[in-house]
Amino acid sequence: MFWFEVQSIMIVDARTMTAQEYLEFERTSELRHEFVDNHVLAMAGSSLKHNEIIYRIRSALTSAVQEKSVK
Repeated sequence: MFWFEVQSIMIVDARTMTAQEYLEFERTSELRHEFVDNHVLAMAGSSLKHNEIIYRIRSALTSAVQEKSVK
């Protein structure tokens, strides 16, 4: 189990769901959600800084794999 503090969350569906119901809901949704304590929570969108960090990590990993496969 883990503990975290949340300033504010948006519960998308107030009723509880099973994991299977959540997976079916998520497959058809245009937005991404989290499943916590049997509730569906809307996930925040990523920031430009987040996207830049992900891009740099991906580029570094791609380069490392390509260098290793060449040797």
